[in-house]
Amino acid sequence: MFIVSLAALLLLAVANMLIGSVDISPKMYYNYFFGDKSFSDVSSVIIYSRFNSVTVAILTGGGLAIAGLMLQTLFKNPLADPSVLGISSGAGVGVAVCLMLLGSTPAMMFSTNVISKQLIVALSAFVGTIPVLLILLLISGKTSNKLVILITGLMISFINSSIVSIIEFFSMKESLYSYVLWGMGSFSYVSSQSLPLFAGGVVILLLSCFLLVKPLNAFLLGDSYAKNLGINVKKTGFVIIFLSGVLIAFVTAYCGPIGFIGLAVPHIVRLLLRKSDHRILIPACIIAGSCFALFCLLLSRIPVFDGALPINVITSLIGAPILIRILFTPSIKNV
Repeated sequence: MFIVSLAALLLLAVANMLIGSVDISPKMYYNYFFGDKSFSDVSSVIIYSRFNSVTVAILTGGGLAIAGLMLQTLFKNPLADPSVLGISSGAGVGVAVCLMLLGSTPAMMFSTNVISKQLIVALSAFVGTIPVLLILLLISGKTSNKLVILITGLMISFINSSIVSIIEFFSMKESLYSYVLWGMGSFSYVSSQSLPLFAGGVVILLLSCFLLVKPLNAFLLGDSYAKNLGINVKKTGFVIIFLSGVLIAFVTAYCGPIGFIGLAVPHIVRLLLRKSDHRILIPACIIAGSCFALFCLLLSRIPVFDGALPINVITSLIGAPILIRILFTPSIKNV
């Protein structure tokens, strides 16, 4: 299964590099990376754009899938995902304030002084998630009742949505349009200058998740069993929420709120593998999340749509029916 998944990941990555509104042959890619770079600037821009988007999609898909897996295991709730805890909505508040003050569209922000303006938006999104993370961590430190934490996250989401609505009401039309575009999500917002920072941050966070394999497996059998194994349930839950929150915040800051990957992919992996061991689930979710994101990116790039469809539209159209079907599968009802 892992070999097939890695092959699918490679195939989807190659397809995304080749398919688009502008045809670029494999020979052009070879010449650009290993040979003659004398062809048109337009082609080089497209190659950079596609390579960046593919890399970002792989990292984003894997990151959101792992965050969803850890949250579902911690809360023992199949509907727990990055958006439920209010972290994504917190990023939305930060970006809403930023774009209202800047009063420019994403195209303007990312066309000139790319790295500085893009970092402003990313930092604004990350700053917006900090109060949400602090509240969740404070509550998780005071209570081991995971239902309380989950409901608190939902209430934070409602509050953040109200704040965003107020900001939208008083903002200019151009600023509102800018925020709507960001809210649709995209793997193209990360520039070549910002890609090393984004990739390095996500990879470090993903590697950190492997350190939680044993506690996550223990949580599957209940908090009492985890305590008998010598695991500090409250402290470990604190670490899982913090790591998941930072991962979600980092990805959302750069790519916008990407829906359904963190919710649907862990269920798909459990259904296919029929395993609950996180030594298997974590790498499997990284690969499956990356494949899911690349597939959605490929659909948004097919010539019929002229690359105009936002990622959130694709993830919702694909993820929602899959999730509805999976929720009626007896094997995952007791996650």
